[in-house]
Amino acid sequence: MLFLLILLIVLTIIVFLSALQFYSVLFKNFAPYISTKPGVVKIILEEIKNLNLNLDNKKIIYELGCGRSRFLKSIRKDYKNAKLIGIEYNFFPYLISRFNVFFAKNKISIFKKNFYEVNLKDADLIYCYLNIESMKKLKEKFAQECRPGTVIVSQMFSLPETKPLKIVKAKNKTIYIYKL
Repeated sequence: MLFLLILLIVLTIIVFLSALQFYSVLFKNFAPYISTKPGVVKIILEEIKNLNLNLDNKKIIYELGCGRSRFLKSIRKDYKNAKLIGIEYNFFPYLISRFNVFFAKNKISIFKKNFYEVNLKDADLIYCYLNIESMKKLKEKFAQECRPGTVIVSQMFSLPETKPLKIVKAKNKTIYIYKL
């Protein structure tokens, strides 16, 4: 009986969080919770290294809509002195990311915030895997807040009317790299 009660509670929580995610995607134009695949992250990191950005020298790297912060955890291995910041608005992915970072003892800061309200003026590199609507809004935000030389890496969705520095095809995904 206790097992069934616990199972019912867990299933209720899963249904609630799924409904919340569905609502956020459908009515608030948030990007759905889809993680970047490890193989794609590896290719992105190789491309970043090829740009010779010197990110290890106390640079600031953001992951917008960080989900489980896979990108930040991966980049931490190569850039130990960089300041890594994940921004996630949805509670469930934020919670997962906080637990992952805490238990892995990574020096990554995760914030439950709307990334449209986060000032990105100190960013050296920004990674995002969002959606078309988010990229339209972020184009203006990047132009207003980011300084020249900031690198933007976006999986699958380009910045509208902006010429990328490089386009990379990776495992049926397209990676857009911009330098402001």
